[in-house]
Amino acid sequence: RTFDRLLLRVDGQLRVGSAASPETVPVTDPTRHFVNRLRRSLRTQGIALGQVAIATTPTRPTGPEIASIPAAPLAELLRSANADSENLYAESLLRILGAEQRPDQAANSLPAGITAMQATLARLGVSPNSYAPADGSGLSRKNLASPESLVETLRAIARTPNARVFRDSLAVAGSSGTLQNRFRNTPVQGKLWGKTGAISGIAALSGYLEPPNYPPLAISIVVNHFDQPVRTVRPTIDALVLEMAQVQACN
Repeated sequence: RTFDRLLLRVDGQLRVGSAASPETVPVTDPTRHFVNRLRRSLRTQGIALGQVAIATTPTRPTGPEIASIPAAPLAELLRSANADSENLYAESLLRILGAEQRPDQAANSLPAGITAMQATLARLGVSPNSYAPADGSGLSRKNLASPESLVETLRAIARTPNARVFRDSLAVAGSSGTLQNRFRNTPVQGKLWGKTGAISGIAALSGYLEPPNYPPLAISIVVNHFDQPVRTVRPTIDALVLEMAQVQACN
């Protein structure tokens, strides 16, 4: 695939009569893609567009508003970012936060977003020496975070008024999101609210676990520096969670 053209080359083998296997790919230029789709939609309604200009920096519109698309509630956006692990949502939320904090830096709001996030975590009591963020999506290998910092964050959020909103944004073991097909028919099913993460050589699972015979736990498991496919590491992570679920209070 080349990113300067709308061309996708597919090769391989497919057995005759095989069922279809739909796949999705990101568009190369989301802004222009939106404009082209909007132009076609308007044309079907008998509305023709003249010249279209795409601004490279945020500008205030000068003409009358003809249509608007309201944003989804923040809780819904968080579910997409956390439960479904949609990296674009996570990155966009951090950049929007930066633009809100520093409107003068809206064209490059990532640094301001990271600064705002660090300030919030500091107020929550999370040690600034336990993590080093580089983006919002988590795809950069420059992102660093210890399991301790993630547990501190989870515990701190659990003490805030919005704790339930955050927990509801996480995937549920054996039920929804990226955990839908994990922990089924185990004691952890429906008792773990978590966020998964994985890139080559790194796999993680953090969230809230409710053991049957112990108060709720904030947990974080991060495995890195392995050279096997991520799918070979996940069973070990799941086994650790199942062990944690058996914890009991000392008599």
